[in-house]
Amino acid sequence: PAAAALSTMNNSAAAPGPTERRKVLALLVVGAGVVLCLGGVAYFRALVDVPLDLRERGHSSGAGTTMDWSWLADSYWYTSSETLPSLRWESSSYAWWLSQRVLYVAGYRGGYFWGQSVEVSYDARRRRNETRRTTFFGSLMPEGDHVDVDFQDGGTAAGRVTLYGEPKRTAALELQLRGPRNASHWGYWLQVTQDDDAWTSLPGLAPGVSVAALLLDDDDDVRSRTATSK
Repeated sequence: PAAAALSTMNNSAAAPGPTERRKVLALLVVGAGVVLCLGGVAYFRALVDVPLDLRERGHSSGAGTTMDWSWLADSYWYTSSETLPSLRWESSSYAWWLSQRVLYVAGYRGGYFWGQSVEVSYDARRRRNETRRTTFFGSLMPEGDHVDVDFQDGGTAAGRVTLYGEPKRTAALELQLRGPRNASHWGYWLQVTQDDDAWTSLPGLAPGVSVAALLLDDDDDVRSRTATSK
């Protein structure tokens, strides 16, 4: 009898029943789930905890051909006189418009920038004009060779930044804008400061329509001064 009992115990240990197998399988599944869950949480935390300054380091000088773009913050840009014309599709035909768009870059960090935009446009025969205000945000590659901008009114833009000498005085932003009005506008936006003539008299508009006027003045007052271009 003792030998028989011992044989039964050995057989039970060597060949667990269906219930025991299900328990072992359930424990393995639960263990694997815990490991995957903990790993996922750790990975997500690693993504969230990556400091923004790591991206900023890729946009700072000293890393290959990358540039320090922090000077973009608190900068003003206007449409050059040579690139004022824009093209629109109106009902059944194309129409030429002249558009002066001022961009104010309020802030910059880690390759991203944001600010305000004011555009004064009028048709080639000066029969219609309009002023549009909106905000925007965008990003640029470390070398400045690609820029993307999204305007809150539905417009988009893509282009590049070109620097000539001292960046803060001779920077040109080349953009291809596509607006919500079936409009397309390719142009150069030049950086402007209070020391420049364009600050007090913008190309394409009547004398006295300044950067400050577009950003701060009443829209009706600005439109009333587009009757005579500079």
